[in-house]
Amino acid sequence: MKAQSPVNRYRDPIAATRNAATFSVMLQRLIDMPITRDRMGAFSGTPGFGKTKAAAFVANTYRTRYISCGLLTTARSLLSDILMELGEHEVRGNNVDLLNRAIYLLAHDPQRPLIIDEAHYVAARRFVDVLRHIHDAARVPVVLIGEPTLLRRLESFPMVRSRVGRVVAEALPCDMTDFRLLAEEHFPTLEIAEDLAVSILESESGNARDIVSRLSDIHEQALLLGRDRMTLADIDEAA
Repeated sequence: MKAQSPVNRYRDPIAATRNAATFSVMLQRLIDMPITRDRMGAFSGTPGFGKTKAAAFVANTYRTRYISCGLLTTARSLLSDILMELGEHEVRGNNVDLLNRAIYLLAHDPQRPLIIDEAHYVAARRFVDVLRHIHDAARVPVVLIGEPTLLRRLESFPMVRSRVGRVVAEALPCDMTDFRLLAEEHFPTLEIAEDLAVSILESESGNARDIVSRLSDIHEQALLLGRDRMTLADIDEAA
């Protein structure tokens, strides 16, 4: 892996789950491609599976440009967020000015990816083509992260979808290794017995967000009971 100098903006505990490994492989593949090739990719999956956490973990290694979309994202706010991520403190000009400035700055380092999180919010809107234009002009890798509907929404914009091509990865539910990583990262002083770990993993269907929430409840119970190890029987007893 050709890791670049890390950045330190992601300070929350982030476990290096297999989704982080999957995202890292995809990102490295895009970086290694010649700049004459299409270097757009997509990482999709069920909410709560840890897409954002995985991407943030990897972004910390690759020093990516990373922005997140939302329900009210517009073409201008998208470009403004990209420019602020690029270090512009005052964003002025019309949308064409902003687009050209973003392309100019991104093109200085074509091996440094641009990640667009929550991209499903813009995937069905006309201005998603702005991202295709940035990719084509700056020749930087661009990765779209979103919910399972992401690729389907992009079908309405064939010029964008065609550039994503087959560079697509899907977030997976947590397995036991992921569970242990999450537990260690978030609650390092609490030992979770195997029977309880299996129960949590099954009941939460491998959803990382729900697993951490459940572990938080168990951690509180452990504190009340004065224990540093919890089993399934302890949970049944507390219930």
